[in-house]
Parts: sequence; C-alpha cells; structure tokens
Amino acid sequence: MQTQTTWFRLRNVTLLRNAPHSQQLDRWKALLSLLVLLCCTGVGGLNPANACPKHAPSLDKSPLLVETQALASANLVWITLHTAQATLRPVWLADDQRLKTTGQMAQTLLEKKMAPLLLINAGYFDPNNGQTTAHLMTEGQWRLDPKNNPRLTENESLQPFLAQIYNRSEFRVYGCKTNRPGATETRYDIARHQDAVPSGCELQAAVGAGPMLLPTLTDAAEAFTHQVNGRLVRDPIGVGKPNARSAIGLLPNGDILLVLVSQATANGAQPAKPGLSLPALQALLKQRGVIKALNLDGGGSSSLWIQETKTQPSETLYAKRNAKGLPEQRPLKSWLGVFERPTTTTVSPSQSAPKGQTSPP
Repeated sequence: MQTQTTWFRLRNVTLLRNAPHSQQLDRWKALLSLLVLLCCTGVGGLNPANACPKHAPSLDKSPLLVETQALASANLVWITLHTAQATLRPVWLADDQRLKTTGQMAQTLLEKKMAPLLLINAGYFDPNNGQTTAHLMTEGQWRLDPKNNPRLTENESLQPFLAQIYNRSEFRVYGCKTNRPGATETRYDIARHQDAVPSGCELQAAVGAGPMLLPTLTDAAEAFTHQVNGRLVRDPIGVGKPNARSAIGLLPNGDILLVLVSQATANGAQPAKPGLSLPALQALLKQRGVIKALNLDGGGSSSLWIQETKTQPSETLYAKRNAKGLPEQRPLKSWLGVFERPTTTTVSPSQSAPKGQTSPP
C-alpha cells in the first residue's frame, strides 16, 4: 500500500479533467511531494519536530483538507471538512428536471452564483425515469420522496423490501438549541430515516443512501444481503464486490470525512477487480477514527468536483472506469455540496447550513 499524506488548502489542489489517471496521479504526487518536503524540513516557518502530521494541525483554518491514498486495487481521495469553516448541504434536481453529471451540476451552480467548494454524489435514484429512490430534505422541507416513484412502488419484486427501502440510513443536519437565548448550532448525524430527531433539535436537511458503514455495516437490513452458513448468497447491490465508491463519515471532533474510491490504480492500470468492497471501505474508515459512516451511491455515480482556483480551472473526477479504462460520466439526481461559511457568522463545531436555493431552476 502506498500512502501520501499532506494537509493543505483546497485552493492548492487540482485534478486533470479527461486525462489518463496516471497523469492525474503524477500531478497529485508532484504537489504532495513538494508539500511533504516543505512540511518535513520546516521550510516556510513549519516546525520540523511536528512535521508531517497524521491529522490536520489544530490551527489550520482551511475549510477543506485533501489526502490521496494509492492501493493495489484503487486510488482514494480523502477530504476532511472543517465544519467551523464550511457547511455541507444537499444539492438536488426536481423530478421535472433533467439529470446532470457532477461537472454539469457544478457549472449550473456557478452560473446561478451558488459556487460550492466541492460536490460529491449522494443519494440513490432510478436512471430510467430520473426519479428518486431515496429521501432528500433541504431547509426543513422534504424535496424528494421515494414513495412518489411508481417504478419503485409498483414493482412487484420489490414489495417485500419497500419498508426497508423507505427506512434506509441518511446523512442529517440538525439545528439545535443552545444555552444562549434564541441561538442554535448545527449538529451532523447519520441515522435511519424513521429514527427520532434528538430533543431540542430540528431536522434541517437530509439525504438518504446506505447502507450504514459505521458503527456497524447494516448490509442485511439496507442492502438486502443474505448469508447461508457464513457464505454470501444474495448481494443485489454488490456489497461484497470491489467497485467505485463514495462515502461520508463523522469524526469525533465534529468534522466530516468524505472519500472517493477510484477504480484506476497508481500506475494508471485497471486491476482485475478494481475498487473496494463495502467491508474493505468500512475498515479504512474505522482506521481513520470515523465513528459513524454512510455509503453513498457508488459505481458509475461516484464522482467529485473541486472548485476553480486563481491558476487552475475547476476539475472533476469520475471514479468508475469502463472496459476501455475510460471514466464513466453518469448523470445524477443529488449531491452533497460544501460551501464556505460566511466569516461574519458565529459558529460552533457544527452549525446550520446557510439558507439558499439548492435546486437550480
């Protein structure tokens, strides 16, 4: 396993759009190597005694910190969201809107002056009719409901599983009362759809996916797997098979960890079984101290967009590779968007996302 870890500002990060993955990784390696050198030698005022930390420095004010990890079967991009400097909220398309790739959705947001720092794919949907198969809420209102999708509700083979589908796990944003009169703070959580909202809190936003990865992998309840004598005999969504993946995790300090698993490897080759299984991804998240984690829509949906910088254009990474080794660009229904927090806002480690239109017309 090859791992390179360096923490740096989002605006110093770039990916190559539509370039071979080996070129993308070379670009990453060059940047990471330079930053590791600066960190470990103390150049620029850094203390060599504390060089190359495993975790972000406590005084770092960057909203996002990025790390790449090269495995034999996949290349991973880890992103730590500092919730004191940025917010996370769902971005979605209504049922009468045409699905968009992650790059297209980012461009739409830019045109609407709603520029995010980052977009990552989120909830499940039916590509045949463009309607949702997962719940989604923004600003306290349910925007997407799987019960409104006839291809789901009228599918006879799915009738035994509908109750479980409607109660899948979701990433949640709460607005909770504090000791200060009239003040609220944001708390992030991962819970089943029908779980109660904590006392003193209101549910402000949510996006469903699943299964939950931590504290336990709920593949039987949410992904409908079945084992006989310890052998997996039913795995309809490929829980045990390597694939491109996206996931979100909650850290003990209130920060959020996002991960994208690309099927291309460090040398640009595509292995016989590219990507990661959900148990393998669960193990990596646990190693990084994540206490709760949720699997997001994966496979061809796994994708990531990073905003432009003063010197580089905005860049998109599509994690799934086709038979020719080229990235798949699947149109999607929903995303999680990272938005920089206004500097005038007083925040707690987790605070509510600013209100705004998250479904562009």
